[in-house]
Amino acid sequence: MISYSSNLLRLQIEKIGWRSTDERLWSGLGNFHTVIIAPPLDTIPSPDGNAIYTLVEELVEGLPKPTLVLARWFQNEQPLTCGISDRILYDTNPLKAGWIEKYLPYRLKHFITGSGAPFYFNYARRAAWICKLLNIKNIIIEDIPVFAPVIKKRISRGQSLFLHQHSNAPKSIPRHYWQGVTNSLAGIVFVAKETWRETEQLHGKLKIPTRVIYNGVDLAKYDPQRWQVQAKELRRFLGIPTDDKVLLYTGRIVPHKGIAEAADAYISADIPCCHFVVVGDLEGSLFANENYTLRLRLAAEKKPKAIHLVGAVKQKEIAIYYAMADAVIIPSLGAEGLPKVITEALAMQTPCIVTCRGGALELIEDGVSGWVVPEPVSISNLAMTMKRAMNELGQVKVNGNTRKQMDRERMIREFAEFLDTPSALKENEIFSTLSS
Repeated sequence: MISYSSNLLRLQIEKIGWRSTDERLWSGLGNFHTVIIAPPLDTIPSPDGNAIYTLVEELVEGLPKPTLVLARWFQNEQPLTCGISDRILYDTNPLKAGWIEKYLPYRLKHFITGSGAPFYFNYARRAAWICKLLNIKNIIIEDIPVFAPVIKKRISRGQSLFLHQHSNAPKSIPRHYWQGVTNSLAGIVFVAKETWRETEQLHGKLKIPTRVIYNGVDLAKYDPQRWQVQAKELRRFLGIPTDDKVLLYTGRIVPHKGIAEAADAYISADIPCCHFVVVGDLEGSLFANENYTLRLRLAAEKKPKAIHLVGAVKQKEIAIYYAMADAVIIPSLGAEGLPKVITEALAMQTPCIVTCRGGALELIEDGVSGWVVPEPVSISNLAMTMKRAMNELGQVKVNGNTRKQMDRERMIREFAEFLDTPSALKENEIFSTLSS
């Protein structure tokens, strides 16, 4: 254990630009057993309810041993308070592109560094310094595998480095760099079997402990019976008749999520007595795409009484929208890991329309817990599946057993177990046997 006083530690940490919004953090600096390094693309809590950052909150609140979070503090934006504010250190240093970003072609940058944005490595280096200074035993990198070699070089031998992989980012990493990633890690948690399989198909069989742990949510919050009164009020507020059907999308308004295509498909399907409710930031959010958002707005103008662009909704209110919906659509066109929307919807016993992306088919069975859009994902196939879903409402239902599997307590328990490497290795061997 480092013998510095709390005040000296605070001075050292603040000197290189790390801050806390909660004074209680400084008195507990020596007690942390685990640290989670959040990606530097958003902050915690995420104003838009971004899935990765929301899951980090769930893990920190639930893990049995004290856990610290390292995250970004965006310029001129005070982080919002949340239940784990006393366990978050924010990096206030600006992330600026250097000469590599300015002068090297993307492919060359990617080949040399494993990343198209190597200036993010400065954040990883500063995070590694914090981890070493506080001598925290377990270090978890969220979703950015190329951080692993950078951090491993800067921490102590007794510290263990893990990767929590949400997207299929390993597919985009050059094979020679991926070897450096795995050599740096004590283990990897994937959120879907498909991402694991894709990784091994491209890079070869993983030789470190590996486990699939599906996302989980608080079942006390995501309770379909709890929000019925609020759901009825929301219908009235949006002008949706009681007996009309509701199709819900919630997520980012970006091209790979396919929401504009879904809106076009909804118009094409022309389903009677059916409303399409879209939840997602329509303004200048971190992940916004103005042209794509405009395309969605133009589609909504064609059916202004049926397509409801709600905008951003606080994470604590999103369960009301699931309670109001008859079905949820996840019309992903691009790569996915396992959208947290699927977990939330199933916890609310709301069936889902999904595409064959990432781990969606691991949780959604066509005609049982939802509907699968046939390949290729097109406006016509989306429209056809929407029609089918609205016709089969009542026949396709999410049962109570499926709902229980979405429990965050299961996720947290499995995650805590995985940090014990021998248990993780045993799980890897079991899964490999089943797969073969």
